[in-house]
Amino acid sequence: MESVNLSPTDYMIVYGVVIGLLLIYFLRGFKQKQPMKLRMSADKQLPEADAVTGSDFDVKDLSVHFNYNGHSWEAYEALGLPAGSNWESVERAFKKAKATMDAESKPFIEAAYQAIKKHSN
Repeated sequence: MESVNLSPTDYMIVYGVVIGLLLIYFLRGFKQKQPMKLRMSADKQLPEADAVTGSDFDVKDLSVHFNYNGHSWEAYEALGLPAGSNWESVERAFKKAKATMDAESKPFIEAAYQAIKKHSN
């Protein structure tokens, strides 16, 4: 068998063709697709919204915001709790935070606790 000697120019041409074909292959696959269409039947409609509340469902706001030192804060987050935590968790977190906080931070924690307490009544 005879060996073929290719010059550096021949290698560049072969590599250029291979890279060009790969580019065409990959770029052809990235066509912009049509957005998905919703198929909604006319017989399935959403319930009518209540004129007063804006919904047929009972909606409970889980977050409690309060103002402290000119800024708005989320009370559950200030106590390190997920929004809407039960009252026992709030009291436990408040007592723990109050015991571990320095004197400067205690009014902030107290304000968060009072906001949750006011909101839960």
